Amino acid sequence: MIHFKNLELSTYLIAILVFVLLCLIFGNSHRRKVIKLLKKDYGFDLVKMSLLSQSRRRIRYVLLLLSTAILCFCLLRPQGKEVAQEKESSSRSILFLVDISKSMNVKDMNEQSRLEYSKWWAKKLMNDIPGDRFGLITFSKIANIECPLTSDPEMVLLYLSDLNSSLLPGGGTNIAAALDHAQKQFKENERDSRVVVLLSDGETDGDKWRESLDALQKKKIPVNVIGLGDPDRKGLVLDEKGHPIRNSKGNYVMSLSDTSTLKQIADETGGTYIPWDPEAPLESGHSTIESLIRELEFDESKKEQVKVREELYFFFLPLAILLLCIRLCLSETKNASESGKLLLFIIFFSFNMNLDAQAQLPQIAPTPAPQVDPEAIKQEILRLETEIQDPIIELQSYKRALKIEEQFQEHPNIIAEHVEKHYQSAAKHPELHLAATANLLAFRHRKAMQGEPAQQSQALEKVIDDYIDLISQYPDSSQVQENLDLAIQQKQKLDQQNKDQQNKDQQNKDQQNKDQQNKDQQNKDQQNKDQQNKDQQNKDQQNKDQQNKDQQNKDQQNKDQQNKDQQNKDQQNKDQQNKDQQNKDQKVDPNEQGANDKEQSKQKQEQPAKMTQDEANAAFQDELKRQQQLRDLIRRNREQRNKRQYFNPEQDK
Repeated sequence: MIHFKNLELSTYLIAILVFVLLCLIFGNSHRRKVIKLLKKDYGFDLVKMSLLSQSRRRIRYVLLLLSTAILCFCLLRPQGKEVAQEKESSSRSILFLVDISKSMNVKDMNEQSRLEYSKWWAKKLMNDIPGDRFGLITFSKIANIECPLTSDPEMVLLYLSDLNSSLLPGGGTNIAAALDHAQKQFKENERDSRVVVLLSDGETDGDKWRESLDALQKKKIPVNVIGLGDPDRKGLVLDEKGHPIRNSKGNYVMSLSDTSTLKQIADETGGTYIPWDPEAPLESGHSTIESLIRELEFDESKKEQVKVREELYFFFLPLAILLLCIRLCLSETKNASESGKLLLFIIFFSFNMNLDAQAQLPQIAPTPAPQVDPEAIKQEILRLETEIQDPIIELQSYKRALKIEEQFQEHPNIIAEHVEKHYQSAAKHPELHLAATANLLAFRHRKAMQGEPAQQSQALEKVIDDYIDLISQYPDSSQVQENLDLAIQQKQKLDQQNKDQQNKDQQNKDQQNKDQQNKDQQNKDQQNKDQQNKDQQNKDQQNKDQQNKDQQNKDQQNKDQQNKDQQNKDQQNKDQQNKDQQNKDQKVDPNEQGANDKEQSKQKQEQPAKMTQDEANAAFQDELKRQQQLRDLIRRNREQRNKRQYFNPEQDK
């Protein structure tokens, strides 16, 4: 009988099948509608004109539905009958208690801090004993469960890599809280073989840890302790950034490993205590702890019969892939196409290709050093070494180093080899060790400050580490403490300057880009504005020219109309006069008419003689006024006629 492991996914998988089926049906119906529409409106019979095969399309539909159904069936995890298998039960639970107080930053364990050493120790033990359940608890003033007991070692390794002294607030070493958390974690795993591994330097707060050991002793849970730190030498306490920590009095805080507390915890719980041995740093105690833990596993009773169902999905998965490949190779055209085969070849070829591209960056040429005469300086150094003699070899080396450094302090790179050789030789003497080492570090300090700006910060960091090691040996040396403070301040200043310079360069670059963009935008806007002005001017000029032309045409028409009207009027007046004259001539007696004509001609002859200059001007003005009134009358008549829709001859008359 087939059993489905993921039966709760059946609803979603059925929905996927229905969705695929509906998409195929909708696409096919939409295609049919388009074909009918084209045939009805335009007379195109795409079924006869097309090279596509309807049967091949239906086969592709069926293959897609079958492959989708088979994939959904595989996602349900079909399983067959149950099979009994013998399996060793992983019943060991190992809980790491890691101290992350500020004292764990002391670098007195093979040139690395106590915290870094504890992280390395825990990772190595996890790699040596795979398959067990691991957990992680950190503590300083308080304790915290970073990772509960889990069978996934990658999760614990991830939390181990992120440990630092700033994760928990406050200072101190509260081992009691860590042991209480370990007891709570083991309550859920009563049947397991439980082991606690404590990694700490032992500077605990009081004796509260004794109360927490009672529950572990009753349940017979051993606490294996890994002592950290050199018990014979104090170390300088640093913060998470590597800077020395001062107390309320302004003195540097020193730390000394407490071996007695750690040994008592291991002895009272039946565990093993492994201290740090400076003379044998490679003896980490991994083999001892590993052997103790492995003894808990070699038991025949811990092997159990486990019933496991056979997985059947891998029988159906190749069938779905085969159907998809067939659908990919099957073309819808009536003539088989080679495109599907070519696509399969490309896919196969792409899986077997290994394209490794490496970008080669150009090498930056080093900055040439200033030209000096090193041979002359070396000859002078040999002369000074010959002049300075002393029966005590260490004192002789110390004097030579001081003299060389004093005379050639402007060329630290050339004299570095000689100065360091003499100071290192002088440091072998117990009484000269502090002075020689301090002077050597001061020389390196000055050399770092005179070096390349890009390398000053890195060189100062190395000098600071050397100062910290020297203070760990001579914590009362005020001069070394002052030099260390100066080096730290200079490094912070250099880092801030480098950061400010980077920010300034970035700001300048951003400002340049912004200015360039603004300039480009202004040029573009100015060009657009000029073009618009030019277009507007052309348009205005065209309008003005058109208006002038229209006005000229209008004036010419008015003038022509006035002339025509004047001619008509003059002609009418002349015709009227002629008519009146004819009528008069017909009514008057000829004798009388002759006497009248004679009298009129006489008056006309006498009238010019009697008319003065003022009268002539007045007559001329009256004539002009009469003509102007006539023109105004004609203009008003024309305007009224233009306002009317139809022409009325009677009204215009």
